[in-house]
Amino acid sequence: MARQAYEADRPEEAAELYSRAVKLRPDSSQAWWALGMIEYQRDRYPECRDALTRMVKLDTSAAPGFALLGLCEFRTKEYGAAFQHLKKPTRWCP
Repeated sequence: MARQAYEADRPEEAAELYSRAVKLRPDSSQAWWALGMIEYQRDRYPECRDALTRMVKLDTSAAPGFALLGLCEFRTKEYGAAFQHLKKPTRWCP
């Protein structure tokens, strides 16, 4: 349902559904990734940062997570953290 809401361009509904999903399965890096993507697209950078922080703890080699986390941190003026996450060498699949 969350993915369907996202693909139907209903970001508020998708974010709510993914938020519920991560409460039920906090070990789901894919759900944290999806929630982070939605929040980034909604310009909700602190929320995106928080979701992606959880995601990269679960998958420490997923480059897209670290890259988007770094961009969120840049947007929230956390420049040191942003630099560290943007330069992290990782693989390119979440």
